[in-house]
Amino acid sequence: MNLLLLSTGRRVSLIRRLKLAALRLEIPLQIFGTDMESKTSSLHFCDQQLMVPPTKSPEYLPALISILKEHKVDAILPGNDLDLEFLCEFQLPESLSHIKLLYSGPERTGMFLRKSLTTRFFQELGLDVPRVFDQSQDARFPAIIKEDRGHGSRGQYLLEDETDLLSRLPKAVEPFMQDFIEGPEYTIDVFSNEQYEPVNVLPRIREKVRSGISDVGRVHMDKNLLELLSGKLQEFRLTGPWNLQCILHDNRYYFLEVNPRFSGGIPLTIEAGVDFCQNALEWAMGLEPKPFTDVRDGMVMMKYDAELFA
Repeated sequence: MNLLLLSTGRRVSLIRRLKLAALRLEIPLQIFGTDMESKTSSLHFCDQQLMVPPTKSPEYLPALISILKEHKVDAILPGNDLDLEFLCEFQLPESLSHIKLLYSGPERTGMFLRKSLTTRFFQELGLDVPRVFDQSQDARFPAIIKEDRGHGSRGQYLLEDETDLLSRLPKAVEPFMQDFIEGPEYTIDVFSNEQYEPVNVLPRIREKVRSGISDVGRVHMDKNLLELLSGKLQEFRLTGPWNLQCILHDNRYYFLEVNPRFSGGIPLTIEAGVDFCQNALEWAMGLEPKPFTDVRDGMVMMKYDAELFA
């Protein structure tokens, strides 16, 4: 299988685990990684390193089509939200229609890339969300201001008072404001099959976060949270790897966002016994993803930086 991983970024662990999963499945796997910068460490763990223009540039599409043809790509795996935005607008040429796009399709993905639409969907499912302030004059403090189409923690600020609001609001692109809620923050990793049925679900607590990604996390198979989501996850109508995030406050779970892609903390989920990389390769091959039941509840992940010399 020739797998194209877009925007490899800091995904060294994901690349390694995809290769390990391929060995277990006894399938030949070549990973072609793309990025804008040649000095991106994760590229050096791919079988081939491919430079591309910025995702939003007019040169990106012809560069991608050339890569797909030259390297006989079988499947494309998005690396970040910009990749998802691109795929939502992308249509494979007929000559490349055999390539598997490993994401949930434009309609559902596009909706969950907007915080306002995601929040409305949570409410329709009967899930709690932090109070939304549609008008700046309605804001109560402390509050959080985000960009409706923002990525990670970029464009997200804590507003302590009206002075903060007046400072941040003019700079925000499509501002989205909510109550600031404190408490343990969860990411729930989900892998769903083509019928949107959740095959594997693992909640974990984000104990330390850097740039929107979990640096220290702990698996917590929270029975109350799993029971709350039981029967609701299929309603998201997502396929493959995705995750949702919530905060536990005063014994209630307040849901924040959905990421229709691999999470940054996915190494913890895999190491705890739920191999989403194996599931992704099974999905790419048209196989039913394997459920994993032997979970190491309480496992802690602590990330650290390492150096690569070239």
